[in-house]
Amino acid sequence: MYASYAKVGERGQITIPKIIRDHANIKYNDKLIIKTDNNQILIEKTIPKEEKNKLLEKGYKEMAKEDLKTLKAFKNIDKDANKYVGDY
Repeated sequence: MYASYAKVGERGQITIPKIIRDHANIKYNDKLIIKTDNNQILIEKTIPKEEKNKLLEKGYKEMAKEDLKTLKAFKNIDKDANKYVGDY
């Protein structure tokens, strides 16, 4: 974790210290989300839309693979269960 100090200017502006900008990879013109939680101020870097879409696409593909694995597993369980159902 990195920590530093910043002074609030007349118009409520602060400068994010370089060590924090470097660690969080914050560059000129990046968009940030600023929110409060209890007595804390939280700053998050937004993800560009293209990057977010790529992450979503990757996630959906991974979910589809897992769904296929689950479906195959259920088919095998169903076959095994049918062997025993005939006994009752």
